[in-house]
Amino acid sequence: MRVWTLPLFTLGFSAILAMQSVSFADSDPMEAAQKAYDAVDFETALPLARAARDRGGYSQKALVRINTIIGICTAQLGQTDEAIDAFRMVLMLDPNARPDDKLSPELKVLVMKARSYWRSHDAFSVSEKPTADGLGIAVTVVDPLGVASDVHFHYRVDRTNAFGEVKQSVQPTTVFAIPGFSSLEHVEYWVSVDDHHGNIVAQMGSDSEPAIIDRAPHVMIFPFERTRDRGPDYTWPVAGFVVGAVGIGFGTAFGFAAIGNKKDLDAHCVSGSCPPTEQSALNAFRLNGALSTVSFIVGAVGVSFGSISLALTKKSIYEAPRSARLTPWIGPQGFGILGEF
Repeated sequence: MRVWTLPLFTLGFSAILAMQSVSFADSDPMEAAQKAYDAVDFETALPLARAARDRGGYSQKALVRINTIIGICTAQLGQTDEAIDAFRMVLMLDPNARPDDKLSPELKVLVMKARSYWRSHDAFSVSEKPTADGLGIAVTVVDPLGVASDVHFHYRVDRTNAFGEVKQSVQPTTVFAIPGFSSLEHVEYWVSVDDHHGNIVAQMGSDSEPAIIDRAPHVMIFPFERTRDRGPDYTWPVAGFVVGAVGIGFGTAFGFAAIGNKKDLDAHCVSGSCPPTEQSALNAFRLNGALSTVSFIVGAVGVSFGSISLALTKKSIYEAPRSARLTPWIGPQGFGILGEF
């Protein structure tokens, strides 16, 4: 029994070590670095954050967090140069970031140095646009720190197909040619840029939110030929009825006034003969009667004009209007309307 005790113990211990090694390899070093950082264990968090950065595959947001941990840990451990470099990366990826919130006043100067770098250099940026020669899409990268490595161009020309991907090394301007691009009616695309470890440092769009170039013609088809863009014009009918209403209103008012004058005259006049004192009342009666008559005539003309105009107004916006003209007339023998159709 004693002969096998040491080998069995050694074999079991080796298996445990192997399992721990596999577990560490499969775990996310960023999560481990975050836990150590939250526990204020900077010496443990720093190598884990570096391992996460070097392993790659992280999004832009995650890379901001990784470099924030590296910057704060190296600042606390006195590694100032690496701290400034990490803070530059943080501010490159997110100019609004505040990595110095948890630093002491004497260490905040490291973040200030990182900010001063970006005040004197062009900001990191990625832009895209169709090429002037119609070959495809040109991607321009401004990278003062030289961290960008590859540009990934994802595109499709059919809404039902999956996005294809083309990768090229970063250049100041990288052109991605699309076969027949100038004649394609619909193109969808998005762009991402990786660093040397395969982390995303910039991304514009995604499969669900791509940029779209749509050259397809949009044709509007109507069941009938449209000859008018607006509905029927009721200007003249409305004007006629308004004039008619005003005329009838004034005719009624003057008529009641004349009736009042007549009652007064009946009280003071005998057999149609009125004393001189009632001359003003007699004049008022005659004037109101005349004005009432004229007002009723104007009202009748307005109502007639409005009715005929309404009858001639076209109800359908798809029907071409006919030429029609109405001319009112008033003469010594009467009044009326002349129509040309």
